[in-house]
Amino acid sequence: MNRRRPEGWLAPSVKWKVDAHIRLVNFVVKILPVTKVVIEMAPFDTHKIVNPEVSGKEYQEGPQKDFWDVREYCLWRAGYKSELSGKKGVLEVHHIVPKSQGGTDNPSNLIVLTAEEHKAIHEGKIKIPRSKLEKVKILKDASHVSTIGWYIVNRLKYQYEVEMTYGSITKAKRVEMGLEKTHRNDAFVIAGGNKNVNRVPEWYFGKFFRRQNRSLHKANPIKGGKRPVNTVKQVNGFRRFDKVKYKDKIGIITGLRSSGYFSITTLSGEKISDSVKHSELRLLEKSKTLMFERRVMAVSSHD
Repeated sequence: MNRRRPEGWLAPSVKWKVDAHIRLVNFVVKILPVTKVVIEMAPFDTHKIVNPEVSGKEYQEGPQKDFWDVREYCLWRAGYKSELSGKKGVLEVHHIVPKSQGGTDNPSNLIVLTAEEHKAIHEGKIKIPRSKLEKVKILKDASHVSTIGWYIVNRLKYQYEVEMTYGSITKAKRVEMGLEKTHRNDAFVIAGGNKNVNRVPEWYFGKFFRRQNRSLHKANPIKGGKRPVNTVKQVNGFRRFDKVKYKDKIGIITGLRSSGYFSITTLSGEKISDSVKHSELRLLEKSKTLMFERRVMAVSSHD
């Protein structure tokens, strides 16, 4: 028996992500005078891949004008590694048929290589096997990359003025301003930041914690899983994802042991300690679905 899902149905994991983004936007709007919501949809604009002639005021002028989306798509397609050797490092996009010979910027004519491989190919030292070239094609998965983004956009349009952008545009603007790749810098660019804007030295890093991760489903014996005998939920008054202070550091409890020793990380996941005794911790905040961490830019001693 086939059950037809209603129009607009989302898998629970996708729906949770969409709802989480909506809740975060609504939270920020309550404390800041937001006039417009700008959403970065995906690493690349699929319209620019299908039709590279499409242009707009948001695309940067320069030698790589209109090529950012295609390049970012190719890197995504390659899993951010060489499509010739599988190596990572400094990556470049190579035209299989040179543009001087009629080759285009279509992704099917592009292959991702390391800088060393790219140089060797142009020097005639190596060749790309036909088997590798045949794997270079436009993947249909590209059309699904922005699925979550579109659901978020359509939901938010009922409440706010919404503008869309893409990672390729963000990257082009960030490179133009000479900014390194960080979440903070990307957010600054997406929000319309430019060289004439003075930035404050502090910001807030936020993270969602899903209270239910379908662990019971994963551990269903019928589906081949193995249900754990016991799962520690609380030890000495501490629970997973509680915000705590350990010595001079603030972190999140990510692992509990019945012995009273815990694993602590920063909110963004950097390890603080794998084994901290509960008596060395001070509870700052009970675990919540959305947690924040205040961060301050380090000031150079020469400033």
